Amino acid sequence: MSRSIPFRDLPTETIALAGDSPAAVAIAVRHSDGTWEAAGHPAGAENRRYEIGSVTKAVTGVLLGVLARAGEVDPHSPIDDALGQALPWRDAPGSPPHLVDAATHHTGLPNTLPRLQWREAAVAWGLSRRDPWRDIDATTFAAQREECIRRARPRRTFSYSSLGVGLLGDALAAATGSGSYERLVRERLLAPLGMDRTGIDRPADPAGRVEVGSNRRGRPMPYLRDHMPAAGMLASDLADLRRLVDAALGDGPEDVVRGIDAALRSRAELSSGFEIGYCWFLDRRGEHAIAHHDGGTWGSQAHLSLCPDTGRAVIALSATYRPLAPFADRVHRALR
Repeated sequence: MSRSIPFRDLPTETIALAGDSPAAVAIAVRHSDGTWEAAGHPAGAENRRYEIGSVTKAVTGVLLGVLARAGEVDPHSPIDDALGQALPWRDAPGSPPHLVDAATHHTGLPNTLPRLQWREAAVAWGLSRRDPWRDIDATTFAAQREECIRRARPRRTFSYSSLGVGLLGDALAAATGSGSYERLVRERLLAPLGMDRTGIDRPADPAGRVEVGSNRRGRPMPYLRDHMPAAGMLASDLADLRRLVDAALGDGPEDVVRGIDAALRSRAELSSGFEIGYCWFLDRRGEHAIAHHDGGTWGSQAHLSLCPDTGRAVIALSATYRPLAPFADRVHRALR
């Protein structure tokens, strides 16, 4: 959006962002003095839970940072060592990609299973409402992921990969003996921050209900349920994500603050002024660096961005497609 468009008050801008769709949208903005303001449409939307899609990857990046700073994992150790399993990497016999390669999207793995690419595209284009993962059980997923691993060319170039970050989550769970990504992220990150409304659950009871997303035609879509929880399965709310942002800006348990600091440090340059930490994208092209991640499921969207230099941040959650990243950019510009 143009710089010339003035930013009005947050409730007014949130209603404008909502547009004609009845699907819920919630926005939280952190000012440089550490105060927050929030708005939602319709009323009460700012208190609801939403699928956050690939913003989950930013959480997983923080988890890697926490474990690395605690000395429990070495980001430069091979993924196979962490998993305790030798995977059939085609291009690197005896030398699989490292944990940091998964966190920076350098495993050479595709974003999703090849057989699901057209299914997922059909959902994105509004041509299908069926769950793309409807007949992929754990055994089928493992076999098809191994086929992707056999074709992968690790460490050659950046290639955004949910499969890679999903594998990272599995490796961290195995390396720590936690048994599952869900348990590990709960114990080491969510519980210490008091993020008790964040998880991979999709409960039926109203108290913990997650908003059902809708496609661009306004039709309800299934929840995201796949075998890569570390890459996109978390649901959360504004209050919980505010706790994560506050910790990223220094207000939280020391081990988590130190872990986020590790996650926000540059680990690879993607292009001039654009870098990546542990899953977090780092945009240094403006006056101040912005750390951010976007997310989307079959019907919901999310955005999280923060500026360590100024202490400002934007969280945006929506139960349908909306231009959240441009909206957040306008907020950051208006807060300067």
